[in-house]
Amino acid sequence: MATLTPIDEFSDVYRLDTSDPVKGGPVSGPVDAPTDGQANAQAQALANRTEYLYNRLLPAGVIVPYGGTSAPDGWIMCHGASLLRSEYPELFSAIGTAFGEPNLQTFRVPDFRGRFLRGVDGSAGLDPDSASRTAMNGGGNTGNAVGSVQDDAFEAHSHNVNIVDQQSGTGLSGYSQNVANPTNPTSSTGGNETRPKNAYVNYIIWAGR
Repeated sequence: MATLTPIDEFSDVYRLDTSDPVKGGPVSGPVDAPTDGQANAQAQALANRTEYLYNRLLPAGVIVPYGGTSAPDGWIMCHGASLLRSEYPELFSAIGTAFGEPNLQTFRVPDFRGRFLRGVDGSAGLDPDSASRTAMNGGGNTGNAVGSVQDDAFEAHSHNVNIVDQQSGTGLSGYSQNVANPTNPTSSTGGNETRPKNAYVNYIIWAGR
């Protein structure tokens, strides 16, 4: 039987993206009474169209949140694994070494464990520190590019502090205190990091067919 390969556009029902002969004889006869060759051609054309849609709707490199604890067939957990380029050519073609390059034969999938995801700034100018972003793993992208990472941060700001004269009891308000470089620091409060309310999921990446 002819080998099926993906096609980049829809075609006439009998067009096959292959040079192999159609099993069952030549394509001939009326459409409402197909020969073996016609029936086989129709089946192959349908399979080719299915392959076309599948590849367009779910291209290699798609990343989704996932509620399971192990990746389903065709997917890989976004835990930073190193993969062979020859074994996952579609995924490597999609993401390259954006998330790390252990060596010339391998590449890394992203490691999103414990991380929030953020869209690449590009030319939007919404990430003031985009140029200082670092690589997720050795050989990965830095700066304003997919795969780069930032450490947690807290935007610099100031507080007004009320100081009380212990002798007169008079409050002296309006003294500005720069928290980034304090001379009279306020007491520490808060937890281990700055974060919004959140829920855990696993992220998985589609490796291609």
